[in-house]
Amino acid sequence: ACGSGACAAAVAAMEAGLVDTKLKIDLPGGELEVRRDSTGVFMKGPAEETFFGMFEIRGGGKSIFPGALALK
Repeated sequence: ACGSGACAAAVAAMEAGLVDTKLKIDLPGGELEVRRDSTGVFMKGPAEETFFGMFEIRGGGKSIFPGALALK
């Protein structure tokens, strides 16, 4: 399940006045608690690793992302 998508849907429902600022959403991966306050949107629930991978970024000897560490 997509936690960020669930948070977006929850905030949309909050903005529409359909739900409170704290709710629980039942997802295939388990129950997700979403809450919103003046500092942001927070989610709490189970997490699983769904992918692991490695990649190398090449940019002519320069990092293509400012502040990123170049891989050797």
